[in-house]
Amino acid sequence: MTTLHEFSANTLAGRKTDLSVYKGKVVLVVNTASRCGLTPQYAGLETLHRNFSGKGLVVLGFPCNQFGAQEPGSAEQIGEFCEKNYGVTFPMFEKIEVNGAGAHPLYQWLKKEAGGASGSEDIEWNFAKFPVGRDGRLIRRHEPKARPEDVAADLEALPGWRDVGSPSTLVLAQHRAAVFGLVCRGGIPCRKKRRLRAPACSVQPARRLIGSGAL
Repeated sequence: MTTLHEFSANTLAGRKTDLSVYKGKVVLVVNTASRCGLTPQYAGLETLHRNFSGKGLVVLGFPCNQFGAQEPGSAEQIGEFCEKNYGVTFPMFEKIEVNGAGAHPLYQWLKKEAGGASGSEDIEWNFAKFPVGRDGRLIRRHEPKARPEDVAADLEALPGWRDVGSPSTLVLAQHRAAVFGLVCRGGIPCRKKRRLRAPACSVQPARRLIGSGAL
C-alpha cells in the first residue's frame, strides 16, 4: 500500500527531501498561494503547526500557481512573503503543479486516495488540505474553504490524540481564539466571532472521511 513516506519533494532552497523523514508524524499537506482570498489561512496553519508540534503534527506547504496565477513569485519571494506576513515556520517546498499531466507524484496519489466533493479528483483551488496519519495513510480531504480550525477539531477528536503531550487546553483555546477570530474576555474565549473578509469564492467547503488513519 502506497503511503506519504514513499514520496520526495524539493524545499524552497532546492534541497531534495524524502518525506519518509516524517514517519511517526501527523502531516498536513496544503497547496498554497500568496495572492489568494484564502491566503490569510497561513496564520491558522502556522498556529496548528506551533500548537500541535508537541503531538507530532507538521504542516507542509506546497506553493502552486495553477489557480488564477496567484503564486507567481520565485522561491525566494515566496519564502520572504510567508515569513514577513505570517511568521511561517513550517516547511515550505518548491512550487509544483497539483492538477494535470504535470501534477507532482505526491498529489497524484493524494487525489486518487480522495476525490473532491464534486466527484472529480482535481484540486479545486488553493489551500486544499490533506491530513495524513503517523502511518503515512491519508485520513481526510478538506476542501479549500475549510478552515484550519476545522482540521484542528478533527485531530482533537481522533483516538489517542489527547493523550500525547502538548500545551494545556486553555493555552490552545487562547491561541485559537486569537488567530481564528474569537473574542476573548479575561483570557477565556467567548462565542462571538470576528470574521475575516476575503474575496468571494465559488468553492464550497466539504470533508470526506477516508479511513481511520490511526494516530
